[in-house]
Amino acid sequence: LSTTKEHIKTYRPHFLVLTGEPRARPDLIAFTSQLAKQSVSLIVCGNVLRGGFSENRDQWFESRDDTYLEQEGIKAALDVVTAPDLRTGAAQLTQNGGIGKLRLNTTVIGYKEDWQTLDKEELSQHVGLIRDAFDMRMSALVTRNLSTLKLKPTGDGHRDDPKLRMHGR
Repeated sequence: LSTTKEHIKTYRPHFLVLTGEPRARPDLIAFTSQLAKQSVSLIVCGNVLRGGFSENRDQWFESRDDTYLEQEGIKAALDVVTAPDLRTGAAQLTQNGGIGKLRLNTTVIGYKEDWQTLDKEELSQHVGLIRDAFDMRMSALVTRNLSTLKLKPTGDGHRDDPKLRMHGR
């Protein structure tokens, strides 16, 4: 990996998927898993617990349980950080995720459907998170309506191909 020069033909996206608790965002994880399967990529599911470590210690240990990912057959790592807000936590995950050519280079987040009703600070955090990704020379992927793809687990531990599911096969 260290001798491979950066080129468009050798680019591999490595995803930081801001899922919170992975069970809460199965469509987001399944979609990213489909993208990663096509390009042999790394996936890190990130969970940001708001507040300090001392006040979130028990929740931090509970949140590090990745049996859900194993049960669904999803090849992804789970990382949990504590931070005062989502933007700071996402920056921590990005800076600490991966090594060398396996460094995270794509941030995946869900679309804020309720953006019009959010308070100004929370909306600023969300937009700032995307801006931070660009500042760190990363890609940002904002997903919406993934539930319409109907990505479901199959018996062999892999997810269905969304193109086949959309056509009803």
